[in-house]
Amino acid sequence: MVACDALRSDANKWITASDEMTAAAGKAENLMLGKDQFGWAGDERGVVNAYETLRDKIAGLLTGADAEFDKIAVALRASAATYEREDAEGAHRLERAGN
Repeated sequence: MVACDALRSDANKWITASDEMTAAAGKAENLMLGKDQFGWAGDERGVVNAYETLRDKIAGLLTGADAEFDKIAVALRASAATYEREDAEGAHRLERAGN
């Protein structure tokens, strides 16, 4: 038999990880650096644009991870519910077959 409590516990871990990704995405979005931080050479050599492109990419990946981790948690909880429902239905069928 599948340990439904373990599935739900794992789902909670994925939710925690999702929350951490949300926080990290927010931090990445706010980590703005521009010409003043990189200096004149940074802007002239394209470092400012490269940094902004990388920052946007990382923030997007973190946001995507948040959404995917939530989906994993939902799937684990749904699996636990399905196992419990099917187990109960199977027990009912066995009970009826014995009568």
